[in-house]
Amino acid sequence: MELTCGAAHFSGIMPISDLPPELLHCIFAYLLPGSQYRPKIGNITGNDLYACSLLCSTWRSVALSLMCGTLRLWLEVAYLERQLRLMAPYHSPYRSSTAHDYISHVRHLSFSFKHTCGEIDIPRATSLALDLLQLISPKQLIELRVTQDERGCTCDISRTAACVATIASMIGNVEYFRMTYWSVDGYVPTLEPILWRLSRSVREIVIENYQGPRPADTVALPAHGVPNMGTAMIKGVDFARLPNVRTAMIEGVDWPTPLLLAGVESWSIRLHSIYIHGCPNFVNDDVMIALARCCPELELLDFDGGSVTDGAMLRLLDACQGLRTLKCCAVAGPTEELLKRCAASKTHRWKAVQFSCCPGVKGEGVEDLSGFEKLDMVWIGEWGKENTVNLAFAKKMSKLAKGLTLCVLGNLFLKKRGVVRLNRITEP
Repeated sequence: MELTCGAAHFSGIMPISDLPPELLHCIFAYLLPGSQYRPKIGNITGNDLYACSLLCSTWRSVALSLMCGTLRLWLEVAYLERQLRLMAPYHSPYRSSTAHDYISHVRHLSFSFKHTCGEIDIPRATSLALDLLQLISPKQLIELRVTQDERGCTCDISRTAACVATIASMIGNVEYFRMTYWSVDGYVPTLEPILWRLSRSVREIVIENYQGPRPADTVALPAHGVPNMGTAMIKGVDFARLPNVRTAMIEGVDWPTPLLLAGVESWSIRLHSIYIHGCPNFVNDDVMIALARCCPELELLDFDGGSVTDGAMLRLLDACQGLRTLKCCAVAGPTEELLKRCAASKTHRWKAVQFSCCPGVKGEGVEDLSGFEKLDMVWIGEWGKENTVNLAFAKKMSKLAKGLTLCVLGNLFLKKRGVVRLNRITEP
């Protein structure tokens, strides 16, 4: 690192400790969230400081996310040590020793546990993570993301219980919660404290489960879960405890229908969007009727799998006049009658309609398309396959494609600003 009175000259990647203290101070003062600082050392510009910071490995891997208000707790010793060094007081001839004030700007916490057994010192990593968590005020977090992967892991992941319990005690004001987990035998037990500590302030909840096979040379995880936390395997989330949810996205879980019904009853008119993917037990007439009865302000419904009848869906259309987006993929039950009602409806002001891979919906006999005039997206039939969309319907819809962002009609694929792919539609 060479510093001149005119500008900063640098090359290669350097640790933050190698930067001159005065330049280090300038970088953080300049890049602090909301800072109005303008550098006055020679003619060093803000661009110089930013370019210098990008060459600093610690800044690039740690401080950049902190500047955006996100603290990432990855159980990796070296990464956690860099974070703690960044928080430590620094020494400058121009200012008394003080810690960088990035931690007070943290609003988002991302906790990730994914590793190959033997490659990470879990006790050391969890100890460092706890040190970082102690710097945060429980009231400042508004978003929590948790990612945990147990595939191929033979160690006792309950060692992370201290981290999870500490995080759970800090989420009283969290408004957005996202949990992504890869499991083999079911739910990851160490996440139970967080799920049962979610507060009424949660407005958006995302739960994703991706199950995969365990490698043949590994053994199953111990099933004792978190000490003193009750049952080892979670059977679901008490959605009824979260009455202020406006958006719910649930993917790949195998929970009984009553869990979601309780949530729908609790969310009521506050629920605006709901996504249900890979959850067969959550896609049925009971859920659709509950949405119709309890959630008149629903604007987006996106689901796949399972089975629903026209009767339940028509009841939902009648009750939810504000519905703008309806997406059904590979759902058994819907027929042409449901598509006719959607196409002719002038009250819903549709933005997106999808009946992809729904055998009973091909567009046969659909005459009135007045409800689709302001569509942004439509997807009917199975992409790339002929005879999954009625020819007459496809021709009518293709005339509207000029105003659509995405138009998929069987083997007809149109996109705004030109044709992406256009195959000849043949007669059935």
